[in-house]
Amino acid sequence: MSFTRFVEVGRICLVNYGPEEGKLATIIEIVDQNKCVIEGPAEVTGVERQMIPYSRIHLTDFKVDLYRNAKTKDIKKAWKEGDILAKWEKK
Repeated sequence: MSFTRFVEVGRICLVNYGPEEGKLATIIEIVDQNKCVIEGPAEVTGVERQMIPYSRIHLTDFKVDLYRNAKTKDIKKAWKEGDILAKWEKK
């Protein structure tokens, strides 16, 4: 059994601290070894684009196909194509 949840662009994560606690977000940029940029998209999950340390997120098994620093409309489209909210509710 190998490790499968990597910090990567397109990985869906669960915010575990702060005002967005309990909300899903997408990693859209890796800043350094301690931080990344996430976005909900805000219309779907309520998480605005922000920089957050890795200690404040939990990685999930879900991933969408995105490029680095993707636009909000591309993130929404990827969530819809991947049916992420339905998969999350099912799990």
